[in-house]
Amino acid sequence: MSPRGSTSLSPKQKRRGRVITHATRNIVKRFGAIADWHSAIAESRIDGDVPDGTPGCVRVLRLADGGTLRERLLAFDDANRSLTYRFDAAQLPVDDYHLTVALAPITGETRLPRHEGARAAATA
Repeated sequence: MSPRGSTSLSPKQKRRGRVITHATRNIVKRFGAIADWHSAIAESRIDGDVPDGTPGCVRVLRLADGGTLRERLLAFDDANRSLTYRFDAAQLPVDDYHLTVALAPITGETRLPRHEGARAAATA
């Protein structure tokens, strides 16, 4: 039976799934280090006194094209492997943009489902 159709994982697949989940989880936990793995972001840092990974911390992103974003971490749930953040400042035509990222191991792989929402920006 193909791995996709299988309902149980081999010990090797289970170990691989834990490794991938652990490695991916560590990337997501480092909210301020997104530039380490996202090619469109030239530089990222945490601004202010709230430590990285703590709800309320703000990351400042300098994009490869020169633009700048400010994103605020709203929630971090280590047990459920998820985080939610919003744009505090962005050059996008939306208001109240927020995004939730949740890691989910599926048949030995880690998926990164995203849930996002926004309102179109009011026009003058």
